[in-house]
Amino acid sequence: MLLTRELSAKQRAIGAQKLLRFVFLNGIGFNFIGETSVVLLAMQFNASNIQIGYLNSCFHITGIIAILAPSILARARVISVFYHAWTIRGFICILYVLTLFFSGQSAVMIILVVFTVFNIFRTVGVAMLDAVNRSLVPPNALGAYVARTNTQWLYSAMIAQTACFLLLSYKPLAGVAGLVLIQCIGTVFNTLGTRSVRDLPVRDRIPAAAGMNIFSTAIRVLKDKEMRILFIIYSLNLTLFIMLAFTIPFLRKVVGLGSNIIFLYTIFMTLAALLASRIIRPFTDRIGKKPILLITSGTGIFIALGWAFIPATARIPELFALGAVTIFFSTMNGQTINALMLRAMPSTDKANYSFMVRFLSAIIALGAGFAAGLIADAGAHSHMLVHPFMLTFITAAFIYILLFAISTRITEHKSLSIMDSARFIITHFNPDDILDVRGIINTISQGMPWNSKRSRHR
Repeated sequence: MLLTRELSAKQRAIGAQKLLRFVFLNGIGFNFIGETSVVLLAMQFNASNIQIGYLNSCFHITGIIAILAPSILARARVISVFYHAWTIRGFICILYVLTLFFSGQSAVMIILVVFTVFNIFRTVGVAMLDAVNRSLVPPNALGAYVARTNTQWLYSAMIAQTACFLLLSYKPLAGVAGLVLIQCIGTVFNTLGTRSVRDLPVRDRIPAAAGMNIFSTAIRVLKDKEMRILFIIYSLNLTLFIMLAFTIPFLRKVVGLGSNIIFLYTIFMTLAALLASRIIRPFTDRIGKKPILLITSGTGIFIALGWAFIPATARIPELFALGAVTIFFSTMNGQTINALMLRAMPSTDKANYSFMVRFLSAIIALGAGFAAGLIADAGAHSHMLVHPFMLTFITAAFIYILLFAISTRITEHKSLSIMDSARFIITHFNPDDILDVRGIINTISQGMPWNSKRSRHR
């Protein structure tokens, strides 16, 4: 029996508190060094649509490392691997400084290589983070926990995005220099975040396993009908994430927004995601996951078509509003699927299950990333479309249709129907939960590093 299963309630509470502090600081760090700033940096050097598609899917593509990771890391402590992988991935971002000395495709290649290495360590770290979450949180509380950590992350994301907007609005930092400076700042916060997880009360070790065991694990898991449906849903949602990520190139290339306005756009998107997270949190474990997936995927069809047919001359408020609605429903969709994936994780061998999920994600993302780039290129060469990314977003609408159809096949005996779920949400909806400023401040303060001593004495 794993030692983590013997953790006391107090140990779990302390561990969750430290993890919240990590989520807060990591949210700041990642929103400096994540996909948005890297894609904007690559676009400064005229990266192609296929290269942008690769960057959008790079995190998932690097899941291919899951073939080797279980063998290389066998018998290592999960928390130790998590700590070192997260620390290294931050320092790698300093290498973006090299782009200051190159131009054109040479600079793009530096960005592609650095971001690939960054995501290799990020992939290992996230696989360990899944195992840590599953160790600290009981299955019946996973839905609310995922919503809570996501909310905490979103608060910190707004802080980072606001800082990025202000930095890039300063004219001398509006270009490559500002985007590189953002990467260096992100490295600092990434390092501060990892200090919170060094001594988390998680005693699991990665079991000894050959890389090929990932395939046998996948075959064993996918023999179950419900697991097959769940992994198809997970795959479609991942593909949608990659497709809809082309909203940033659309706004930058087609509409012509500056990098600072792009970060202002991401602030509004974070507010929409925060709103979605706070709305879904009280209901996700009460009405069931199936009705939420049906509502969000059904709505997503029309949202994707909205992006497909919106003209490049649309006003900024219209673009921001469409983006906010997109993120609102995709956040609900993603949180629900993440909770289902965590709930499906076995109580033993959590690390290898996570690696298996990353490997399957890599295969899906590899195809989705390049397909999205090729579709975007096809749209760029057509003069009959509303805008060059129209085909990309129409493809996303078709994927939403598939997601809706397959979600109807989920078996969830305690879930409500769509209509009952809507009535339940309307009846029990409390606006004070969203406008609870004191609660927001308390949630943010739980992640502040100066609360570390206080949390140890609780």
